[in-house]
Amino acid sequence: MRQLSCKIKIKYADFKIITRSKTLPQKITAFQQFWHVARAIMKQIDLSGQPVRLIGFGISNAEDKPLKHHLQLELKFVTQYCE
Repeated sequence: MRQLSCKIKIKYADFKIITRSKTLPQKITAFQQFWHVARAIMKQIDLSGQPVRLIGFGISNAEDKPLKHHLQLELKFVTQYCE
């Protein structure tokens, strides 16, 4: 059985890149479930040190078969969701 992972990649203004991930015991079936996990990961990262130029969120090992399309979400300023 494949383990589902939620991951976050942060690219800083100085081009430093960090990634963080969490392996989940169950399948995510709604955006709210994904966002709950993503927020928990984000709270463990100190974003006060330097400017961030890009934050990416993703799920790996979600399905055995590839999807026909991907959903691109546009987020308003990220602090609105990290409070």
